[in-house]
Formats: sequence, structure tokens, C-alpha cells
Amino acid sequence: MISIVGTMLCFVFRAFHELESYLYEGMCLNENAKESDHGHGLHGIAHRFAHGYNKSSEHHFTVKSLLLLWLPIFTIGLLTLLYGMYRFTRFSTKSLFGSVLTAESVAKDVNLTGKVVIVTGASDGMGKETTRVLLKQGACVVMAVRDREKGDETRRYIIDDLTSKDILPLQTLEKRINMLTLDLSSLQSVRDFVINFNKLGLPLHYLINNGGIMATENYELSKDGLENQFEINYLSHYYLTRLLTPNLLQTPNSRVINLTSVAYYSAPKPFDEWLNKHLMTGQGPTKDEYSNQGFTEYAISKAGLLLFAKEYQKRYPQILSLSVHPGDVDTKLWNRNTWLKRFRCSIVKFFKFFPGEFKSVEQGSATIVYGVVTSSDQIKPGGYYRDCTFADDDLRKDIIATGNDAKLWDLSERLIKKAGYEFTL
Repeated sequence: MISIVGTMLCFVFRAFHELESYLYEGMCLNENAKESDHGHGLHGIAHRFAHGYNKSSEHHFTVKSLLLLWLPIFTIGLLTLLYGMYRFTRFSTKSLFGSVLTAESVAKDVNLTGKVVIVTGASDGMGKETTRVLLKQGACVVMAVRDREKGDETRRYIIDDLTSKDILPLQTLEKRINMLTLDLSSLQSVRDFVINFNKLGLPLHYLINNGGIMATENYELSKDGLENQFEINYLSHYYLTRLLTPNLLQTPNSRVINLTSVAYYSAPKPFDEWLNKHLMTGQGPTKDEYSNQGFTEYAISKAGLLLFAKEYQKRYPQILSLSVHPGDVDTKLWNRNTWLKRFRCSIVKFFKFFPGEFKSVEQGSATIVYGVVTSSDQIKPGGYYRDCTFADDDLRKDIIATGNDAKLWDLSERLIKKAGYEFTL
């Protein structure tokens, strides 16, 4: 590795030196052509090099100004090169390959005919792409959406996309894409969704807990009086999964896929202290402890989904449960927070130059779809996946410490019961 780095650095330095020489000679020739008093051709170049530039000329350039122009560019290029090399050393061959896969390429040649999938947050972003790809592979998808108008637009877009390419006949496709209202900021809406789903008379093979928000700048309450990110991202999905567990148990080889994030790493340390404190008070994240820009609360909600996948697997071994990190994905989630929106439009976009670093929606959906189409013998029950690769070894140890998943389960039950809801319909 050291020899490779050295070789590449030598190449960059040499290229920079030759570029500098070339530009310097070109400017000398240009000046020589404009100032005939110093002659023409090589003699003029030699004269100018020996006697210096005419400082009164508006076209005056010096080696110093040349360096001031190109040195920042060279420095940025060098740092980019070094970061790119560091980036590649972080991956195994499998995960590096998985980081650039798309949902379509992951699902290729997999037949999902007869399978029923619920996708929360299906009207936009990765939920939309996941819905499209699973429908393409033959599944019946129930879109869980908050905004029905937006959901209708997404449903029509997916139907038009798949029929216009002669992938699926219109009549068949319309029967396989359903839409139900689900407002994740309301536990009552979660109950209503499950009741309405049961009226469809469909089995349930896959539940994809995808919907969510990210880093709200100010402390906001859900309709149940809980911190909004905690309920929308985590608690409502916990409740939804618990209410749909009878459906999942009736279906062989059913799965629950929770969309977590590597952002969980910013959750409070040590995490068991945060859990113990909130178990004692019987509260979710409070206003007094709300972090700047809401990043910590977002991290807590994503840590919750990760731990929920593990505890759910222990309690219901018949159902395969896993959590997936899609990567940093170019979705509208970034636009909810002013600071994140600026960050996305400047620095983060730069990382698109590195494979898998800032993903498209198609790439971000790949690990979600991987959790659906990969055979059970290749999935680690309760596992955490990123870039279509098992990644439990990368998890923060104090987060997954023994007992934390059970504590969070108990806290979640208490919060839901405190809000006046039960776990039976």
C-alpha cells in the first residue's frame, strides 16, 4: 500500500510540475508575441526569462502568481486522492461492490410473484424506488403513505414507468399496487392502518419499516406528545410491527426490515445510561435535552430500530428480522434541515466522485431490497447490514451491549400504553 501511495504521489507531483512548466512557457510565448521589442521565437523567450516580465504589462504573470493559482487546486486534488484511497481501504471486496449496486441489479432474476410487501414512506425516495423494484419482480406491494395525493402521484408514476417499458401489463400491475394511509406521528393512525390492511385479506411476507424524518431543527411533538423523530422513525414502526406480528407469524419465511442509519453512532454515550434514565422517568427524548439541530434525537431513533431488530429476532425466531443502513443517500430528507440542506448542496455533493460514498436513490435502495430477495441461509438473523454486507462487527459496542435491546423494548411498551394504546386490535 505504501509503495502504491508513493508511486501515485510521484505521478501527481510530476504531472503538476510539467503542467506548471507548460503554462509558464505558454505565457512567455504569449507575452513575446505581444511585445515585439523583445524579439520573437526562442530568442524572445530566452530574453524574457533572463530579464523578467514587463511589470507595466496588464498581462503580467509570475511564477508566484502561477503557484497561487494552481497550488490550491493541486492541494485539493492530492487530498481527494488520499481520501479516496482511505475510502477504499475501509471496504472488503464484497462491501465495496455492494456499495455501488442498485436495487434493480440486486433483485435481478428473483421472482417475487405471490409475495406481499408493506413499505412505509412509499411515496418518495427509497420507499418509492423499493416499491417500484419489488413490483417489477412480481410482488404485491401495499404503499403506506401519509399524504394520499402524493401517494397517488407516486403510484401513477410507477405504473406508467413499468407499463411504458412493456415490463408489465397495466391491468395486472394495478391489482398488485395498493395504497393505505399511515401517519407515523400518530399511534392511532398506526392502528387504523393495520385494521384497514387486515380488511384486504392479504397475507404478509415482508414488512419494510422505511418511513422517517431527519434532524428537525427545533423540538417538535408528535400527535401523541412524544418527540417527533423518536415516534415517526422508531416508536410507530415498533408499534406497527407488534400489531402485524400475528400476520407475519401466519406466513412462512416472513421478514421485518428496519431502515436504520450509521448516524446511530451519535446517540448518547454510554447508551445504557440514557435508557436507564428514560426507563425511570417513563419518557422519550425531552425538550430539556434536545440537541443542536436534532442530530442526537435522530441518532437515538436509528439506534432504536437497530436494537429493535435484534430483540424482535429473539422474541420471534420464526420471523427473520434485520436492520439495514442504506448509506448517505441523495433524498429530500436533507432538505428538512436548513444546515443539512446547505451541507448537501456543497460538501456532500463532492463525495459523489467516490463510488458508494453519496449514493443515488437507486443505490441506497439496494440494501433494503437485498434484505428481501436474499435467501434465508445467507442472512444473519437480527443482523445489521450495510452495502449489502453483514456488518455487526462495525457496531458501537455500548449500543449493542447485553440488555439494551430488552430495555428499549420495555420502554417502548410503556410509552405506548401510557399514550392509551394496547397491543391487540
